[in-house]
Amino acid sequence: GFRKEYSVPAEPDAKGFVKHAHEYDPTKILKNMDDMAKRFNEKVAPPTSAIRASRIKEQAGALVTDFCRGNELFDKKDYEAALAEYERCAETVAPLRVFAMINRGNAFKALEMPSEAIACYQDALDEIDLKTPDGRLIHSFACNNLGAASQDDGRLDQALQHLGAAMYGNPRCYLAIRNRANVHMHVAEQLETTGQPSLLPPQHELALSFFAK
Repeated sequence: GFRKEYSVPAEPDAKGFVKHAHEYDPTKILKNMDDMAKRFNEKVAPPTSAIRASRIKEQAGALVTDFCRGNELFDKKDYEAALAEYERCAETVAPLRVFAMINRGNAFKALEMPSEAIACYQDALDEIDLKTPDGRLIHSFACNNLGAASQDDGRLDQALQHLGAAMYGNPRCYLAIRNRANVHMHVAEQLETTGQPSLLPPQHELALSFFAK
């Protein structure tokens, strides 16, 4: 009614004439489908033709293909696919079993599945040889990750124990120090919320001083 009353055409740019739709062209959709398929196929790594044959042979000889593929998928945030690669590596490559289990725990943690992550970290701890410096170093990293997963699962007391073990095995594990301070702050917030500030442990002050730096 409004347009008719003021003699305004329905399509001013068309000078009063109706614009006809162009004939359907599927080429753009097909091109998008091809691009999506290409990105999917190259999700993990470029085509093998772009990789040196010696590099492929080196990875296969070292039995690290599954492990490297899992790391690439993890970096691309495809955590579920990374889990499958790490599991295959843990079952078939004994020297990388501990690392694969720790990385599986990391993938579960990224998927917000702390209970599964905790199980992976605990399995890894059972495999680590503490008689060597490298073993103790890996043990501290696994304990740190286990503490972080325990905090995610609400097991704060266990988180403090695991993070303390990480600091004991590697005093320079600053991530464990920071994570432990974070747990103390979380406990303090809970106690203040419930109206029990008198129960705050002395570590609360240490945590505050750490985050103040």
